[in-house]
Amino acid sequence: MSAKVSWLKGVFPPLVTPFDKDGEVDEEALRNLVEYVIDNVDGLVPCGTTGEFPYLSAEEQKRVIEIVIEEARGRKPVIAGTCAAGTRQAINLAESAKEAGADACLIVTPYFLHPSPKGIYQHFYEIAKAVDIPIIMYNIPQTVGAYIPREVIEDLADIPNIVGLKDSSGNLTYTMEVIEMVQGKIDVLIGQDEVVLPALAGGCSGMILASAQVFPEIWQKIYTAVQENDLETARLYQMKVQKLARIFSRYGGGLAVKAALNMMG
Repeated sequence: MSAKVSWLKGVFPPLVTPFDKDGEVDEEALRNLVEYVIDNVDGLVPCGTTGEFPYLSAEEQKRVIEIVIEEARGRKPVIAGTCAAGTRQAINLAESAKEAGADACLIVTPYFLHPSPKGIYQHFYEIAKAVDIPIIMYNIPQTVGAYIPREVIEDLADIPNIVGLKDSSGNLTYTMEVIEMVQGKIDVLIGQDEVVLPALAGGCSGMILASAQVFPEIWQKIYTAVQENDLETARLYQMKVQKLARIFSRYGGGLAVKAALNMMG
């Protein structure tokens, strides 16, 4: 059985959310960022972790997603980050994203109050039932404090509009077990910049990476090299960016990326 959407392959940057000096969303800077990356990526992800979603109001989240969809003008798919600690809030954000024209939603495990595995299943199940849009589950134990249990992913993979998993854990044992358990029913994308090469070689269909808005063309080279079984070239490029990838992954998330983008003008 093959994965459920054909376009969930390649390089997807989770965009930073630029703010002006008054702390308002800087629309012009956000549009410029979309234009800067769009030719070198396979899709765009506003309001993810790198987009500082926990610090945005629901209205700001909606507006950021609208701006990115407007600026993309259908050239590349937009995966809207509709992450929230509660199921109802996530449903509301997903409904707004669908209305705005998003191609899919990225949804994180409930955080702060940690539900049981059954509760995690129910969270994704209720959202998938309520909003008819492709859903990508988001595993990021560094910030959530818990993994999405592999058995839960296996069960959720049977739901028609759950199409993928972004795994930011960096735990390749977990990633490989998930790939084996879902048997190609959903796409698995790596979300940890430091382990892209082994993850792609192991069967991940693409990547959602903070650094993909700083040097997207390098990740494209790595992705293409792996598709062509040219691991030597892929290794060469991964090593070239490994130090920067480490900085972006481990130190300050969006802040490090914003510093790099500011240096680049």
